[in-house]
Amino acid sequence: MIAPHVAELVSNVGDDGVALAFFDLGSLRCLELLHREQTIAVGPGTKLGPGRTSHTSRRRWRPEKRCGRQCKNVAKPATERRKDRRQRPETLISNWLSIEALPPSIFFYDFKGGISIGAAQAAIKDCPIPIAAHNRGFLSFAPLHQLQENFGPNLPLQLADTCDTNTFLDSGWHSQRLAPKDCRPKFTDISRRALDVYFDGKGLKPFEYADRRNAWWATSRHATMDQHAFAWGDLKGRRQLVGRSEKRGFHWHYGVSCWARSGPVRHVRIAGRVIFTSNGHDLIGDARRVHRMRRTFCKGWRNDKWRDLLLAFWHWLADGAEFVDISLGEGSSMRLGLPPMTFTAPFGVNSLTDAAAPDEGDEDDDVMVDRDDDDQGDDDEGEV
Repeated sequence: MIAPHVAELVSNVGDDGVALAFFDLGSLRCLELLHREQTIAVGPGTKLGPGRTSHTSRRRWRPEKRCGRQCKNVAKPATERRKDRRQRPETLISNWLSIEALPPSIFFYDFKGGISIGAAQAAIKDCPIPIAAHNRGFLSFAPLHQLQENFGPNLPLQLADTCDTNTFLDSGWHSQRLAPKDCRPKFTDISRRALDVYFDGKGLKPFEYADRRNAWWATSRHATMDQHAFAWGDLKGRRQLVGRSEKRGFHWHYGVSCWARSGPVRHVRIAGRVIFTSNGHDLIGDARRVHRMRRTFCKGWRNDKWRDLLLAFWHWLADGAEFVDISLGEGSSMRLGLPPMTFTAPFGVNSLTDAAAPDEGDEDDDVMVDRDDDDQGDDDEGEV
C-alpha cells in the first residue's frame, strides 16, 4: 500500500523527474532523492523543500563500512537504479475510504436555562449519538427529537443554529466563530463516535490506546479462523483475520483504527492494528509482553499482506458491498466507498521482495507489527 499523497507525487514523475526511496539501515534513517544523475541524502529531521534542494545536492552521502551490503545498494548510481523501473502504469491501493456522501446540514444545539452544567457536560461525554461539544452545547447531524429523547427532560435542548455541511468543512461557521481549522476536528470527533457505534453494532470489540483511539477487532468466534475471500473487480484474494500461534500460545487478531479527514479529499483513514489474546477473546494483560510481540513477532510482513488484510476485513464487514453507511443520527449517514481509493503511477518498480507468499500456516508470518506502537508517531500509522 502507499499513502495517497505519495502516490500523487509519483504520478507527476516524468523520465527526467524525481523518484523517492525510503531506507531503514539499523539506527540510520535517510531519504534518498534520485533526480536525474544526482543522489541527495537527507538525514533524520531534515525537511527537503524546493528551496533546499540545490545546496543539499552538493553533498553525497557515503555509506560507512559497518552498514554492510545494504549501504552499498543505497549508493548505487541513479542510472543503474533506473533499470529496476517497470515501464508501464501501476495501480496503487491506499488506506483511505472515500466519503461519498454527507448530510446536507449540521446543527448547533444548546441547553435551555436552569440546567446543571456538570450534568450537561457528563451527558455530552456519554451520549451514544455522534456529537461534538461546542460552547455550552454541542454540534450534531442528528435531529432534535432524537437528541432530546436521549438527554431526557432534565436537560431540555433547543436548536440554536444551522450550517451547510460543505460550508462548515470548507469555510468554517462564521456565526459560531468557528474557522475551518476549528470545524475539522469537530467533524473528526463526530465521525469517530459514529464509526465506534458502527463497529460495536457489527459485534467487534474495542481496544483503547493511550491516545483514546480505539482499535476494533473481531474475536475468533465472530470472525472464525478461516480465510476470508474478497473480490472487488480485479482486486481478489483471501486472508485470515484471526490466527493462533501454537508455538507461543496466543491468538492474534487483525483490527483497525479509523478517523475522518476533510482534506485533501474527504476520506476516512485506516490504520492496521494487531491485537493479542490468550484464548481468542480475552486480551493479554502483560503490556510489556504485548509491546515486544508487536515489535518482533511479524516484522517480516510485506505490503501485500497489509493490503490484503485491509481488503479482506472490509469485504467481510460490508458483506461484499460497494459502500457502507455510517449512521450520524436518525435519517442521516456518512457513506463510505469500497474498496479503498486507488491511484495510478505512470511506472512501477521491479522487486523480488515486493510480494510475500500466501498464508500457509507459518505462525511467524501471520501477525502484523503495529507501527504506531514502535515509537514512530501517530500521524501516518498503518500507512506504507
